[in-house]
Amino acid sequence: MISPPIIVALGDDCAFHRDVADAVRARPAPGSKVFDSDGTRLVVDGDGLRVGPDADGAEELAALLRAWLGRMDALRESTANWSLALLVQASVDHLGYG
Repeated sequence: MISPPIIVALGDDCAFHRDVADAVRARPAPGSKVFDSDGTRLVVDGDGLRVGPDADGAEELAALLRAWLGRMDALRESTANWSLALLVQASVDHLGYG
């Protein structure tokens, strides 16, 4: 099961989408990394998303969001001990949905 929001990361940039349909409509660029809120790696499959062959990306997503939040200067505290759920929520709260 895919858990929104859907996070699309390309280089240093992240975008957040309310659901699969929004993420697919945004047409992730080639080379983008796509995750659900649980850190499951996703791949574009036609008009939808499916779980990728190497599904467990929770640690990678947490690292991406920590770095992204730091670059956005969104927080004045360390996120080192934050759960993935809290990192996702803080990121969406900072940027909003695409």
